[in-house]
Amino acid sequence: MSGSLDISPDGSCLFVAFPYREDLVSIVRDIPGRRWDRASRVWKVPLDQLEHAVKIFMAFGFSMSPEVATALATDGKDVGEHKLKLGAVKGTTDSLSVSQLNLRVAEVLSKHFDKSLWVVGELNNYNKGRRSRHKYFELVEKAEDELGEETVRSSVSCMIWEKTMSLIRTRLKQSGTNLELEDGLKVRLKGRVELYQPRGRYQFIVDDVDPKYTLGDLVQKREKILAELTQAGLLERNSSLPMPLVPLRVALITGEETDAFNDFAQTLAATRFAWKVTLYPAKVQGEQLRPTVLEALKFFDQNAADYDVMVICRGGGARSELGWWDDGEIAK
Repeated sequence: MSGSLDISPDGSCLFVAFPYREDLVSIVRDIPGRRWDRASRVWKVPLDQLEHAVKIFMAFGFSMSPEVATALATDGKDVGEHKLKLGAVKGTTDSLSVSQLNLRVAEVLSKHFDKSLWVVGELNNYNKGRRSRHKYFELVEKAEDELGEETVRSSVSCMIWEKTMSLIRTRLKQSGTNLELEDGLKVRLKGRVELYQPRGRYQFIVDDVDPKYTLGDLVQKREKILAELTQAGLLERNSSLPMPLVPLRVALITGEETDAFNDFAQTLAATRFAWKVTLYPAKVQGEQLRPTVLEALKFFDQNAADYDVMVICRGGGARSELGWWDDGEIAK
């Protein structure tokens, strides 16, 4: 843990404690009304800054006491979980308020999930809201149905704080794996379980990602396809086909009005040969890659006599983006 959040014994303020880190000191100093208590070696933050402080420091992996959860649920009016004991509530009524119910669930989750843990799954709805400060998405587990199609078996809501997202992007760049998080990617995420009390919904707060796990899955998927092609005698099939010395009739599969298309067309134009290029627009990244590329391949297969060569073209990109091409049916 990077640090801890707790309510002071007298219930007057929030205690923020952590081993000295220059970046965290700079952050806590920006909180209005904060002050350093040299005797107890903690930062004291006013309760009117409670929600703001919790959002900031939980993103750095801080632990939060049940008393803090209680204070959040009651807007700082209640700072002791002893005041919400079930027995005391039963003394006047046989029911809990919704906020009391959510608070008790939050306290149970806090006690049983008091440490970070690793969870594996596939990113879903990650690409939505790319411009939002924080990332909200789902981590899903898939299984094959009776028809052999993959369906979602289970899912959990996830979120990544803005500052954590910045650290994760830096980690991915420094890992040398050339990965970018996006829908459909299998990942191993580290985080903690929390209850979003206003909605009564539990979520997984992500603190870190394991890029080697994702890269290993991509490599494994690719190797499986290559093995299937080798077994079917297709791996070297394309290179065995004859091609004219100057294949002027070109069947082109790429994204329309993209840099890849423009570069390809300009390169051909510079040669001054009488090229005849037929473009079949397709998505070269993402979920629509498979159906649109297969559609293009089918069209050119049906009209193969009209062309000398077929070119599939796209620009560079992250390893995760190029991973959409690792598809058995497209390869065949």
